Amino acid sequence: MIVVMSAAGTDAQRNAVLARLGDLGLRGQEIVGVSRTVIAVLGSVYPELRDELGTMDGVDEVLRVSKPYKLAS
Repeated sequence: MIVVMSAAGTDAQRNAVLARLGDLGLRGQEIVGVSRTVIAVLGSVYPELRDELGTMDGVDEVLRVSKPYKLAS
């Protein structure tokens, strides 16, 4: 799963997403780009997590990744 943060998102909003992932026993790998930050969710995710993360402040979009090789490429 990939969490795309809003271009106007703050560090506090990004840290809140990472903290929530940690609470669920998941790990978030930040990928910082020029205008946006993306968080790759590592671990066994459940379908409802997409909706939960999508409602958090600063989250622009949550994308499901079907293959387990999201960081390998």
